[in-house]
Amino acid sequence: MVLRDVDYASTSEESLLISPEVQEAGRVELGRFDLFNHPFAVRHSPELFFLRGGGRGGAQGKQVARLDPLTRTVTDLFPLEWDTARKGHLFGGPAAYFRDAAGEALVHGGAVHNGRGLLPGNAFVARRALPSGSVTWVFTADHNVTSLDISDGTVYAAFTSGTVVALDAVAGAMREATCSGSAQARRLHCRSLRRLPAASFRGRRTAESSTAQRPERIAQIQLPSGTHLPDQIVPRNAPCPWSSGFA
Repeated sequence: MVLRDVDYASTSEESLLISPEVQEAGRVELGRFDLFNHPFAVRHSPELFFLRGGGRGGAQGKQVARLDPLTRTVTDLFPLEWDTARKGHLFGGPAAYFRDAAGEALVHGGAVHNGRGLLPGNAFVARRALPSGSVTWVFTADHNVTSLDISDGTVYAAFTSGTVVALDAVAGAMREATCSGSAQARRLHCRSLRRLPAASFRGRRTAESSTAQRPERIAQIQLPSGTHLPDQIVPRNAPCPWSSGFA
């Protein structure tokens, strides 16, 4: 595991290596990190991937890089921006590693920066081949990707709009969610939630109070019949597992 300094005012570019025994195993320079440009948490990965910036404080010209924790060698694999004509300033996002018949790949979310804010179609989920970075498919959206994962050939991506999309990992096409032959939306609720995690400041978690005591809708998604809901999603009228942690 690698711990990067997230303090925006920090000038340190050293990151801390943590061994499986949860001991410090050394330090390595990975470049500057900021929460908008460099998030790149990769699920299911057998290796350590991260984003390393180029010019303008590490914000532009970012590379997807790989770190060998034994030799502490950093290898740039490919540019985060794949469109050489656009030459955009891309933000990082959640990612997942997987291997299928087409080979090793990363699927990752992100967005294209624009001074006017997030423009329609500028958020995306993309599949990138490893180690070349060639793009297999791109799914564009109007809202930022907050989380994603992959299971049994399906990429699940959650967006700030409250939507969860299921994409075919091979072609990137959106899968249909059906229940008894027809699409059905299920509303998910969480009750007794008094505080919501909002941010962290210099390593300290802050929280926002929620005065509403009634059940609040937290998402509206389409799920096929019999789908198992992950632990992070709480059905209506179920006690909320997060409330005690932020009370």
